[in-house]
Amino acid sequence: MTSESELLAKIEAAGEELRAAKSSSFEKASWEPLLKELLAAKAEYKTITGKDYINPGGSESGGRKKKKEEAVSIASSEKNKAKNAAKAAKKAEKEAAKARNRAAREEAARSKADKLKGGSDVCFGDAPLVRSAFTTDRVWTNVRDLTPSCAGKNVLVRGHVQTVRTVGRVTFLLLRSALYTVQAVCAPSSSIPNEMLQYLAALPMESVVDASATVTLPPEQVSGATQKMVELQLREVRCVSRADPVLPFQMEDALRPEAAETDVGAYDATTESSAAEGGRVGQEMRLNYRWIDLRTPANQAIFRIEAMVGTLFREYLTSVDFVEMHSPKLIAGSSEGGSDVFKLNYFDRGACLAQSPQLYKQMAAACGGFGRVYEVGPVFRAENSNTRRHLCEFTGLDLEMVINEHYFEVLDVLSSLFVYIFDGIKKRCSNELERVREQHPFEDLIYLEKTFRLTYKEGCDLLKEAGVEQVSISQPDVFFTS
Repeated sequence: MTSESELLAKIEAAGEELRAAKSSSFEKASWEPLLKELLAAKAEYKTITGKDYINPGGSESGGRKKKKEEAVSIASSEKNKAKNAAKAAKKAEKEAAKARNRAAREEAARSKADKLKGGSDVCFGDAPLVRSAFTTDRVWTNVRDLTPSCAGKNVLVRGHVQTVRTVGRVTFLLLRSALYTVQAVCAPSSSIPNEMLQYLAALPMESVVDASATVTLPPEQVSGATQKMVELQLREVRCVSRADPVLPFQMEDALRPEAAETDVGAYDATTESSAAEGGRVGQEMRLNYRWIDLRTPANQAIFRIEAMVGTLFREYLTSVDFVEMHSPKLIAGSSEGGSDVFKLNYFDRGACLAQSPQLYKQMAAACGGFGRVYEVGPVFRAENSNTRRHLCEFTGLDLEMVINEHYFEVLDVLSSLFVYIFDGIKKRCSNELERVREQHPFEDLIYLEKTFRLTYKEGCDLLKEAGVEQVSISQPDVFFTS
């Protein structure tokens, strides 16, 4: 009986012959008998051993197949790596290009912003902070002094930017200083770059600027400015103080005139600006942002007229031998009857604010030998009246004089004093009066150069003729009736 080892040798020999035959000829007929012989040997092997024949080189063949698959996988992986690397490189190049473009755009934006910001090497830009580190020979011209006689002159003007508007390629600024405004014009030229116009157009309203310009005479009067006969051709502009882009209210709204003359001291806390009122600014808003409202020419004028009243009051009284005095305002008790006082603690002692300099005026004039004295100072009255015609604090203009023989002497002084003040305001504050009139319409004050005076009897007679009951001067208990 054939052994297992002999059958294995027989199967392997048959397999070698079959492989050799297949490699030498593609004809099936030439190697088919060898295949049948190999299959018969494998069947006999199974019969004898009870198991299928396993090719000893199967593991090697499987190994070769695995290695081949691994080689293919490695080759595929290497190929994918190369492909992915190419993709990554392309993406990196694209990102780098984007970064370069972004950097170029940012640089262009910075360059444009720098141009719009201006600087010392160009004719516009923000001025450095004033640190009192140096002085120059620059001279500022007041807007008030810009008249046709200045035509052709180069001037330096400082003012608030009230409005900015662009018409075509020309930019117009309205510059305001106190009561006065002037129009400034800027057009592109060889010395004026387009960036300067953009810089001016972007200035927030109410910014303070220094404008170097040439004074010219416009072909027509500038209706929107107080200096109607001139305008400024800008050569250089520096922003000294940049305002917030958004203000509580616009100066143009705060300048709107009242519809008609209002009652003295009229005040409505509920009034606010509204579109229906043409953008008017209410009293409450004005008081909440008083520092802006004070810039209006009308308010500027009111304070200047008030200051002039004090000046004229002092001038006249000094000219007729009055002496100015300054009485204390913290006193131990009330200085006159008829009104309450504001009480306070004065180093653990009771004190109050002076209601009037009355006591001190009388002491100085009648008892101290001065004869004639006056004072301009604060007065405090604790009157809880809550009306617009009562003030708890005001500035009093007081005078006191000795009467030589008749109280008409006092009337003469008062008459001449008022006429002097009225004449002085009309003469010295004509511009201020017009600025007030533009926003708060009023009629001119009419007064007599020589104050009309009635005696007491003449006054009583006129009242009697008008039907008013009067007491007889010679007989106090007798009433006159019509």
